[in-house]
Amino acid sequence: MIEPKIHPQLLLHPLRFYLRKFRRWLFVGFFFLIITNVLDGISPLLIKLALDQLEKRTPLAEVDRTILFFFFAMTGLAVTRWGWRYGFGHFHTSILEHLRRRTFIKLLSLSQRFFHKSSVGDLVSVVINDIQTFRQNIGAGLLVFFDGVIILSVILPIMVRMNADWTWKCLLLVPLVPLAIFKMMRKIHLASQKNQENFGEISRATQENVSGIRLIKGFAIEDQMLKNFATLNERYQQSSTETALWDSMFAPLFHGTVAFGNVILVFLVLQDQGTEAISLGTFVAFSRYIQKMVWPMMALGMGLSQFQKGFGAFERVKDLLQQTSEIKDKGSRSLPEFESLEVKNLNFHYQPTAPWILKNVSFQIQRGEFVGLIGPVGAGKSTLLQLLPRLFDASSGEILINGHAIREYRLEDLRKQICLVPQDLFLFSETIKENVHVDEPDSTVQEILARVQLMEEIEKFPSGLHTSLGERGVNLSGGQRQRMTLARALIKLPQVLLIDDTLSAVDVETEGKILQAIGEFAKGKTLIMVSHRIESLRQAQKIIVLSEGQIEAIGTHDDLLHFSPTYKVLADLQTTSGTESQEVST
Repeated sequence: MIEPKIHPQLLLHPLRFYLRKFRRWLFVGFFFLIITNVLDGISPLLIKLALDQLEKRTPLAEVDRTILFFFFAMTGLAVTRWGWRYGFGHFHTSILEHLRRRTFIKLLSLSQRFFHKSSVGDLVSVVINDIQTFRQNIGAGLLVFFDGVIILSVILPIMVRMNADWTWKCLLLVPLVPLAIFKMMRKIHLASQKNQENFGEISRATQENVSGIRLIKGFAIEDQMLKNFATLNERYQQSSTETALWDSMFAPLFHGTVAFGNVILVFLVLQDQGTEAISLGTFVAFSRYIQKMVWPMMALGMGLSQFQKGFGAFERVKDLLQQTSEIKDKGSRSLPEFESLEVKNLNFHYQPTAPWILKNVSFQIQRGEFVGLIGPVGAGKSTLLQLLPRLFDASSGEILINGHAIREYRLEDLRKQICLVPQDLFLFSETIKENVHVDEPDSTVQEILARVQLMEEIEKFPSGLHTSLGERGVNLSGGQRQRMTLARALIKLPQVLLIDDTLSAVDVETEGKILQAIGEFAKGKTLIMVSHRIESLRQAQKIIVLSEGQIEAIGTHDDLLHFSPTYKVLADLQTTSGTESQEVST
């Protein structure tokens, strides 16, 4: 898969990037927001006008006209509030969809080495929680900030026009609100950051405990796992409580400021009583405006702080988006047919300071050969197989396919023709058929499953091919999972099939039937198979014996018994073990 290009502005200025990308929906939101605030701003004036008309005993027809205007304003307000909610909602959900998709594509493009050093729980937390936090705070921050600016520009001139002296006296405390909000939001930001880290720890622990449930139950360590999870959960609860504590101060601050402004207004009314400036409508309208003026001041502080919180969450997303794969897909060659494989002076280690896993490995394989790989645990067999489809790149040396370096081939073409069935089996929580191949007809999937000696067992399942598997195929035995993953590879019919000890959980008789079926089904294809069973590799045209990362010998079964010490020891051990097993069974 070609590594996706990330727009530089997304990493440097994510808000500016999304403002441009989804400007149409942002324009819709702002358009309706402006109309909403204008209608909301004139509504106290209409109330004032109606009350003044009633106080002056104006003819009922004029009062009815004012009430009708007020009704239309409130109806329009309902419509425009729906409009800005729809526009802004579409804007920030579009951000969520775009950013989460880009992040998921990035994950798919990264190499094995990245996932070896990364926690699955942390990655899940970034894709789910951090992106959601960024979306919520950027969308909400943008909305409340500009909502506050528009309300200020609408209401403040009206109040000054009504009574400039009352305005500055009643709003005496209001300018202090943004400062208080900003300080509170900084506290919330720090608490929230800690909260997200604790959430990531819970995600990691949950994922590991669910994945390792068999081990937990097998070793009876439920109490220990529960204790560890309770500690993490308590940390998360404490950071959540700290966030809620600061968050709970918003309402008292808002209502306290409004109450102070109204108390001042009452004193001013008493002071100016008897003047032309005083009327019931003026008092009611001014009281409503005091209440409305506190929100924009809060909104300015909240908006700026929410931006900060959103950008804080984006930092973890940014770190992931900036990751690069050391497996560069710069090749241009296609691979329609496999003819030969040559490995020349191959060396590999996982880290520059780590010991060598493979040392000076060289061999050749021709099309249609059955090649075995055998050796002690840690000899480098699985690593060698992973180098062939470029799951890792060799530290030095060459791997040539049809005489060309594998780096010259497009990764997609290379991995379509060289298919690895790994030791670490993985099945999705889908149906049996979807795990093998979702697009193939049932008859084809059934044929493949029959070749790996699995179809008879599947027919006993309630829904056959359409039986849903549990997490990682938990409702299948180890041997069934191995055969399922092998069927998944066979249905692709690759030119080269790499089997990494995938039949270790099936009996020798079943393994023999499966290998015979593979040979018939993939006639003319190349099979490279890792196995610890001598019997499984007896029919191979050549067997490569690895020991301590080096090739000790290459030859047929009979040849290796004479000149490979490692192979002879393994053969003797398995022969002795088999004899003892027969004696015990007798």
